[in-house]
Amino acid sequence: MVVHWNAIFCHYKKSKKYLCYKDQGDYDKSITLCNQILHQNPNLPLVRMNLGLCLLEIGRFNESEKQYKIALNQLPHVKLFSNYLMGMHYNPEKTKKEIYEAHLKWESLHKLQPMPKPDLKNWATREKIRLGFISGGFRQHPVGWMITGPLESIDKRRFELHFYSTNPNRDVLTKRLQDTSTCWTSVIGWTDNAIAERIYPPRRY
Repeated sequence: MVVHWNAIFCHYKKSKKYLCYKDQGDYDKSITLCNQILHQNPNLPLVRMNLGLCLLEIGRFNESEKQYKIALNQLPHVKLFSNYLMGMHYNPEKTKKEIYEAHLKWESLHKLQPMPKPDLKNWATREKIRLGFISGGFRQHPVGWMITGPLESIDKRRFELHFYSTNPNRDVLTKRLQDTSTCWTSVIGWTDNAIAERIYPPRRY
């Protein structure tokens, strides 16, 4: 089956209700709406992704996995696969071997290209060390909760903090991280190559 990204995202933007329900914690309404949409058109992997995420949040792990697997058959995209892997870690029925093998499959499908090595000639003469962070979790999210305090405490006389955000959501943790950043760049919708070109040059290492 051929899946057209433009058609998918067009529908995705028009169907924000189920996302609002999920963000409000009303998983039952979000699940019901996703099922209604999929009953009309079962070939919408991003709707299935949201359905799988809602099912995961309320502990219906096997149903969540089923939706992710269908979505991956329709669209073997890195984002879908990453969410599927995340769900496996929450499912108490999954063994270490199953999780490990699933990650090996991810690597075989989405192996990263080697990044250019930084030029360290003038490392000792640098006034500050530049640290770069790229994530969709610069907010009230496990990533945000883990890194905000330590990064606020870092010595800004020795380090620069460069953030590359892949998520449009903003909250109190986002503001705290923006306040402590040297440079904040939204890279929502950017390709991997575009992000790499934004980081190199100037080099962040």
